[in-house]
Amino acid sequence: RVWRMTEDGYDVVETSLPAVFTVVKEINEPRLPSLKGKMRAKSYQTTVWKAADIGADEFTPPLTVDACASALVEPPDGATRVAGTPFPVVARFVNRGSAAQAGVPVRYRILDGLGAAVYDQTVTVAVWPNETAQTVTFPDATVGAGTFTLEASVQLPGDLDPANDVLTGTFTTGEPLAGPYAVGAGGDFATLTAAVSALNGRGVSAAVTFLLTDPLYDGSTGEAFPIEIHDYAGSGPGSGVTIRPAPGVTAAISGVSPSALLRLVAADHVTLDGSNTPGGT
Repeated sequence: RVWRMTEDGYDVVETSLPAVFTVVKEINEPRLPSLKGKMRAKSYQTTVWKAADIGADEFTPPLTVDACASALVEPPDGATRVAGTPFPVVARFVNRGSAAQAGVPVRYRILDGLGAAVYDQTVTVAVWPNETAQTVTFPDATVGAGTFTLEASVQLPGDLDPANDVLTGTFTTGEPLAGPYAVGAGGDFATLTAAVSALNGRGVSAAVTFLLTDPLYDGSTGEAFPIEIHDYAGSGPGSGVTIRPAPGVTAAISGVSPSALLRLVAADHVTLDGSNTPGGT
C-alpha cells in the first residue's frame, strides 16, 4: 500500500508485488550536513571489519595454476609389504587451480634409508580439468627389506603454490612372518596395530603367535581401532595366527570403535587365546 500525491491530495494505492515505484523531489526534505559535521567527517577513522571479527568464513579464490599431491593410496603411509615381491603403486593428485591443465608430469619415488632412489617413475596426466582429482597408477615396484620413504610429487610448470607439490610417507618391507613375536614396549612390534599391519602386508610362511607383553593396549599406547585382520597371504591350517598374552602377563585390549576393537575381514585361521600359561588354552 502506497500514498500517491495528486493536485487534490493523496490517493491510496494497493497492489501485489513485485511492482515498480517512482518518487518526486517532494518525497522528503534533504538533510544537509553542517560545517561542523563536514569537518568531523574529514578526520573520521573508518572501522574495517574482517571476516573473523563478525564470525564469517573467509574465502580465498583459487590460484590460476596450482596442483598438489594429495594422497599416497598404495602403499599407504605406514604400510608393510613383502620384500622382493611386486606391489602396486598408486597416488592421488589434485588440480586446485582455476585453469585446466594438460600434459602434466607426476612422479613417484621410493627412497632407501640413505636417501637413494630405489624406485623412480613418472606418468603424464594428459588432460586435467580445473579443480579435479586424478588417481594415477604407476608401474609396480619391488624393493628389498628395510624402511623406505614414499614420495609423490606433481611437476606443473608455473605452479603458484609449490609448497604442496610433494607428499611423503614411510613404509617397511620384510620377509613373511613366522614364529612368535613380542608385541608391546620394547618388543618386535610396539603395538598390536603395527603387528597386524605387518601380518596384512607381509603374510606368513608358518604359524605366527603375537605375544602381548604389556598389561594394556588402548589409544594411549598407540592402538588405532578398529584393528582389522584381512585375508593375509599364506593363511592355512598349519600357518594361522594366534593372539595371546605372554606367559605371566594379564593383558587387556580396551578402546572405543564404531564397530569392534578387532575385526576379521575375510580372514581365516585366527585364534584369540586368553591364557597366559605356557601350553594353556
